[in-house]
Amino acid sequence: MKSWGIEPIEQVGQHRFELMMPPELEGVFEATLWGRGPRIDASMADVGPQMEALVRECLIHEAGPFVAPFQVHGTALLSARRLWEYPLRPWADGVVLGLREFSHPFWNGYATLRFADCYPVVIAGTYPEPFAVLLHSGFRGTLSNIVAAAFGVLRRRGCDAESFHRAFAWVGPGVGACCYDRLDSDPLTARAVSTFPAHVCFQEPGRVRFDLREVLRAQLAHEGISNDRICISDACTCCDRDRCYSYRGGDEKKRMILIARLNF
Repeated sequence: MKSWGIEPIEQVGQHRFELMMPPELEGVFEATLWGRGPRIDASMADVGPQMEALVRECLIHEAGPFVAPFQVHGTALLSARRLWEYPLRPWADGVVLGLREFSHPFWNGYATLRFADCYPVVIAGTYPEPFAVLLHSGFRGTLSNIVAAAFGVLRRRGCDAESFHRAFAWVGPGVGACCYDRLDSDPLTARAVSTFPAHVCFQEPGRVRFDLREVLRAQLAHEGISNDRICISDACTCCDRDRCYSYRGGDEKKRMILIARLNF
């Protein structure tokens, strides 16, 4: 039986999804996706005074610095370091934790991203030294392959095929093929149909449904993470609105919040 994965937890009406660590990462990396509940209901979609208070309330251990990029459905990643500490809001849809960048020292703070149908993707490993990457991958990010962009950054920071062979990946709740479709007249839809594997695209009259979680699985595997080290939640955010926020389901301002840190 798998000793790691994604565990849904509910306490006093507050839902969260804990990323359970394999033995190699226990005590090294921690991550929680906060879902629907009273804590998150008190916040708004973007980082502001309410959101800052919420992030600090949900921090894994104690109050500390954090990065909170302004997400634009792109493929840019930033390093979690003091230069980008909140309240600065650089545009990015991914955050790299660990792996020294040039002369900058390690930063023992938190990384945060927000979601409401887009997929949280987390990659973590210990070789050649502890590292983690958090990604916000919706339709546009998946089509542009933010996963490949992340692995490009990791390679430039010293990771290699052995690093990825030893790494683990989690894909959290996102909108499933049951609920995600697009107009077939949209140029991005046509591009996706020609880019994604045929078995994840479902043609319907005037529309196309997409199974983005299977695209993400294939993208992670292509970069060298074996299928037995990829954990994908089967929760659809649009269907499972008891636990998740969904933009398509009507949550225009509320967002699930992923909070993570490396422990040095």
